[in-house]
Amino acid sequence: MKEIKFNSAEEMLAEIQSGTDLYSPELETYVFIYTDNGSICYYSIDEEEAEELDKTSFLGGEDWSAYLGWGGHILDSDEWYAENNQTRPDYLESPIEWCEKMYNAKWFACGYLYYEVK
Repeated sequence: MKEIKFNSAEEMLAEIQSGTDLYSPELETYVFIYTDNGSICYYSIDEEEAEELDKTSFLGGEDWSAYLGWGGHILDSDEWYAENNQTRPDYLESPIEWCEKMYNAKWFACGYLYYEVK
């Protein structure tokens, strides 16, 4: 994994939406782009599971998300809502609102492209 620091929520969201999967050991959170129109998804993943996913993704040549099942939290983008002629309910966070709370944590780019042999 490769450490990435963000100066803003916008910077973090842009990195995710560009296709970089991120993991924070301190938050035990994994996040990745979920749809082509900017929705993101995050999972709660402890460090032990993260290590296993890191190895598995490297060996399989897939991102961590390929090996996860139920349990993720999808945050749909404004573009997703517009394309589906819907309005985000007030109680749901947008991707940028989520990133505003998270960007100051320690984050690492993860997945088979960033695997480091230990």
